[in-house]
Amino acid sequence: MEDIWAIGDASVIDSGRLPATAQVAYQEAKYVAKNLNTLAKGRKPAKSFEFNNMGSLAYLGDWKAIYDRSGSQKGPKTKEAGRFAWLLWRSAYFSMSLSLRNKILVPVYWWIFGRDISRF
Repeated sequence: MEDIWAIGDASVIDSGRLPATAQVAYQEAKYVAKNLNTLAKGRKPAKSFEFNNMGSLAYLGDWKAIYDRSGSQKGPKTKEAGRFAWLLWRSAYFSMSLSLRNKILVPVYWWIFGRDISRF
């Protein structure tokens, strides 16, 4: 059907299934927002959605993480584990904090108060 969009787990792409990750939902949301703005201006929407795999990061605990870009379409295809991957994970997490308040609070919670497990 034309002119029907969905993002996240509710979407299906003709080229196949995509992983149910925030990276996919984020790229889909940007695509849909751009198309809706284009339609509002009375122009024809952009081409079909194409997912750009930017890699995977996972925090393992004890200052360790894993990083994998072997499936990415652009850039270096590298894998990393340990402290360097942990620094990458922390910098990615921090850089994606949108508001100034969160950019201040995230490091405060990381280095001063630690993780709050009282709500689990």
